[in-house]
Amino acid sequence: MLFECKLEHIQNKRIGRLSLQQPRVFKLNHANETLFPPQGLVFQRRFWLVGRRFLGSQVVSSPEQIQQPEVNADQIQAVDSPLCSWRRRIWLRRVVVGACGFILLAFAILWAVCEHLVAPVPVMVLSTQVDLPVSDLSLTTDLGATVKGWWIAGDDDAATVVLLHPLRGSRLTMLRRAQLLHGEGYSVVMIDLQGHGESSGDAITMGGLERHSAIAAVQYARMKSGNKPVVVLGTSLGGAAFLLSQQVEIEGLILESVYSTISEATHNRMALRMGSWSASMLSPFLLWQLESRLRLSRHDLRPIDELSKLSCPVLMMSGSEDKHTLPAEVRAMFKQLAPSAVNQRRHELWLVDQAGHVDLYDFAGEAYERRVLGFLSRITATWQADLH
Repeated sequence: MLFECKLEHIQNKRIGRLSLQQPRVFKLNHANETLFPPQGLVFQRRFWLVGRRFLGSQVVSSPEQIQQPEVNADQIQAVDSPLCSWRRRIWLRRVVVGACGFILLAFAILWAVCEHLVAPVPVMVLSTQVDLPVSDLSLTTDLGATVKGWWIAGDDDAATVVLLHPLRGSRLTMLRRAQLLHGEGYSVVMIDLQGHGESSGDAITMGGLERHSAIAAVQYARMKSGNKPVVVLGTSLGGAAFLLSQQVEIEGLILESVYSTISEATHNRMALRMGSWSASMLSPFLLWQLESRLRLSRHDLRPIDELSKLSCPVLMMSGSEDKHTLPAEVRAMFKQLAPSAVNQRRHELWLVDQAGHVDLYDFAGEAYERRVLGFLSRITATWQADLH
């Protein structure tokens, strides 16, 4: 019995394909399961190589007459087959989808990191938590923000030291230093920077707005101390906040582990977690988020540019193994300092051996005390000499 069927599609093969010049209708001999064309149908066998390069064709009256042509080796070209092209398209599609997924994931992670960095850190601080004769104080910045803190009175002939805490800390973070200074007779002003502790603030701005808190604290210290010298001791964010203020005069400055620029600080911290190459690629996106959230430019957060404007002696300290603020960056900051115009003494640089980005007082102990107290005693001695 004969069955008539219609050929809907002939899939391209790697070496050749069959092309019909008349309607693609075949008759199937069910007895011997052979496929042959109706009478008068002409087969045309086109010969192709890989990459569909046409080599020739022949017209025959039956499939048995189709012969494979002889092809010279120089006619063969190394071109991808349709199957290879299909696989390549699939591979490229997977690469593009994977890259887009990685970028979206990176953006989501950076968004969460930025959200954590700028989130305020409110902490209830009570005077009953300390064993010092503290007096509560509440200051108002020039922007109308409220700054909470303590005043600790010292000897009449000693300097007043303003303590500015690090990122995500509070005045309690500086409590041990306050005990040391008060024991030596110094008066102390301790505050919570904006967005920290009990002070107001909706975000942490890496020194951009915290500088107003530092200004208010120094002005209060000046009011309480009269003509006595005022010294600022700022750790990390606290030191950066004071450098960015540059609106008040002081007699001495102690900086601990202060970042040089927000760009370098961001890169260094990201490099610790994902490597230098990834940090170089992704840190600009984190900086862009910080700028858009805080409405501050990265060019506004460069404490290193303010060092040359200082006219007071400076003690600069950092860890020799600090990966957040690299020793090379600390040396570059130190070189920006001009010779002191107050007492003609050179500024001091101390890289604490084997210390990372840690509390240098906790790490160095007595060596830290000798450095800080020695620096303060020289400032006090100079002030007393000027009085006479």
